[in-house]
Amino acid sequence: MQWTAAVVLVLAAGLALRPPGPVSAKKPRHLAAEAQSQFGLDMYKTMTEHDKSGNLFFSPLSIGTALAMTYAGSGGNTSAQMESVMNFGQRRSSVMRAHRALLRRIKRRYSSVALRMTNRLYVARRMRLRGRFSRFMDRIFGAEIKQLAFNRPQEAASAINSRVSEDTNGTISTLVEPYMINGATRLVLVNAVYFKGDWLSKFDRASTVPGTFHAPDGDRAVQMMQTKQPFPVGRLPKLKARVLLLPYKGNKIHMMIILPFRKDGMATLERGLAKTSLQEVFQAAKKPDRAFNIKMPRFKLDERIDLKRVLHTMGLKDLFDPGKADLSRISRGGNLHVTDAIHKAVIEVNEEGTVASAVTAIKIGYRRLGPKPPPFVVDRPFFFALFDAGTGLTLFVGRVMDPTL
Repeated sequence: MQWTAAVVLVLAAGLALRPPGPVSAKKPRHLAAEAQSQFGLDMYKTMTEHDKSGNLFFSPLSIGTALAMTYAGSGGNTSAQMESVMNFGQRRSSVMRAHRALLRRIKRRYSSVALRMTNRLYVARRMRLRGRFSRFMDRIFGAEIKQLAFNRPQEAASAINSRVSEDTNGTISTLVEPYMINGATRLVLVNAVYFKGDWLSKFDRASTVPGTFHAPDGDRAVQMMQTKQPFPVGRLPKLKARVLLLPYKGNKIHMMIILPFRKDGMATLERGLAKTSLQEVFQAAKKPDRAFNIKMPRFKLDERIDLKRVLHTMGLKDLFDPGKADLSRISRGGNLHVTDAIHKAVIEVNEEGTVASAVTAIKIGYRRLGPKPPPFVVDRPFFFALFDAGTGLTLFVGRVMDPTL
């Protein structure tokens, strides 16, 4: 069984436009999914430019949704910067409708895996939200709004963390520390995404063997899972890499693994990712006629990211500036700005899953067999994403430089 979870938190404290783009013919939910997926790759590029050797894992879906909620309360140049960084390019009402369609689609689309998203808004007592902002939170994002006494930081942090643990099924127990909250805190916005899925065809635990992973600073002893399946695979010449799609039960969400040709090929791969889309990469993978050997390590990642620095680098500057931030659509009190933005994400990948009848059906064919793909051995740093090509939605992205950390 594989599970992943992510939460993102935005704290806003009180002190003592770009023109809309052309309307697209695409369905609203696809516009929101594509905007979030592109935002995820932009964020990945920003973070890997500052850290070229460490593991990385985050959820564009979680961060993008939290920022969309914040955007609903923004105005002026703050809105314009968010529209640019988030790839919105539409009127505010269209952006809200697109997110509503996407979130409704997420609730209905996945019956074979567990994919759950929750949004919560914690508001200081005596703070009055604007009616339109409250309606956006309720009708678009389904957010629960609750008042907290932020002048009692220990109690407030405990209340928030309790719900975080509940929303992520216990995989993330602590997000907020008491020192992050004080009497100037006016609002805490929290988004949580939880995913749990069985592989469509499991890795046999009895087949897992010791192996070697070639990390940038030396080889690591790892436990290599292995199987033999005809999963979609392809070559990516521009990225100098190969791609493998590992389907989850239901065959809607896949783990996309992009493996460089060379052991030192991650830098080339990441430069190329900045000029492509995951939808293009997905389409490059084709189902082969024959099963082939697949090996990959078990791994766990646990990441905590200070989004304030990352988002500022990406162009969200006014949002964090007490003298420039315009969040006047949230409350009549005014003078709000974002003081902190934190993201925590965890993932565990192992052999467990459900054996599906599709494996046998795929192996039995009557047409002429093509060449057997070479083994796909994940024994060097790689990029991965949990991706749904049907909606263009990127749930999580990351890279593994050392699976033993």
